[in-house]
Amino acid sequence: MKAQYTRTEIFDLLWETPTTKIAKQLGISDVALTKWCAKNGIPKPPLGYWAKKEHGKPVPPKPTLAPWESGGSQPVYCAHDPNLKPSPAPLSAELSVKLANALSLPGISATANEDAPLGSVTRRTAKALDRKPDVDGFLYGKNDTFNVRISTENKDRVIRILNTLELSLAAAGMKWEQKENQRGVVGHFLEETIVFSIVEASSRTEHVEKHPTYDWMNKRTYTYQFLGDLKIAIDGYYEGRKSWRDGKTQRLEEKLPQVIEGFIAAAEAMRRRTEERKAQHIRWEEEAAIRREKERIAYERQQFLDGALKEARAWSEAAQLRQYVAHLREVVAVSQTELTDYGKNWLNRADEAIGWLDPTEKWRGKTKESNVELEDDDE
Repeated sequence: MKAQYTRTEIFDLLWETPTTKIAKQLGISDVALTKWCAKNGIPKPPLGYWAKKEHGKPVPPKPTLAPWESGGSQPVYCAHDPNLKPSPAPLSAELSVKLANALSLPGISATANEDAPLGSVTRRTAKALDRKPDVDGFLYGKNDTFNVRISTENKDRVIRILNTLELSLAAAGMKWEQKENQRGVVGHFLEETIVFSIVEASSRTEHVEKHPTYDWMNKRTYTYQFLGDLKIAIDGYYEGRKSWRDGKTQRLEEKLPQVIEGFIAAAEAMRRRTEERKAQHIRWEEEAAIRREKERIAYERQQFLDGALKEARAWSEAAQLRQYVAHLREVVAVSQTELTDYGKNWLNRADEAIGWLDPTEKWRGKTKESNVELEDDDE
């Protein structure tokens, strides 16, 4: 594939090869390619076009590409290098406005705002963390709080960070909800669920108390050492950044603007993936419908063929029986003998059997002469 394609070249490609194959060669999704075509006035084959064409069904003709009327040179599509990791897609104009609303709140700076009032979820999280740690030294959140796993030394830091995330993302339109099948409170944005956690890095040391006889009965215990570094991670399957942590030169508080943008970008990436799945399901349903239609046609053809061959065999048997009956009558006529009752009954039954057997009887309607007589009677 080339590195760049003109609007006309993309149009010609899309009417020669299915969109999914072209998108794969370009290194993007078919949904992204469809959006680019819509933005640049490029008509695509309708859904089901390639399945119908493959099975010989009539399809709409290739239209004429309308001239580029937006001024300037025609748009050029730059294909991605498949060997490079795709860069995150920029936020849409609508989400850029929402991000601006989130970042306009006070406290989104080098340090989280210590004076900002706590949001409702952060307040519950602070209350849950205001207790003794477990035997290993960890503090955990609860089902109605944010998902947290830290040491007591980082409690105040985490509360400030979480409060900044809660309030700023709420200003962007995110709803914070508790769901039965999720650990901790999750975000709901663009009809997508954002599951995330904030944890402190730690190391584990194993201690083994040897059993005097059996190794499998050795007693193992562990001690944990907290490293102080925090990490925010989003749990989800999508293209884009999923985690942020304390670095050598920047602490997590300084990265909050990027984290907030990352949450919004994650929701948009998840929405794109949802749209791709829906489009895929539509394609599968269309292909299944074409398949069922093809199977129905094949079944009806086979049914007709089986019935026609059955009638042909019956017609052949009726002709053979008719020929045999005619031969018997000729034998009787030539010999000038009188038929027995058995013979008369047999020939009558044979004539009836020919009528039952011969399928052409059902094709015979009224003769033209009888139709004329009926018309005369009506007059």
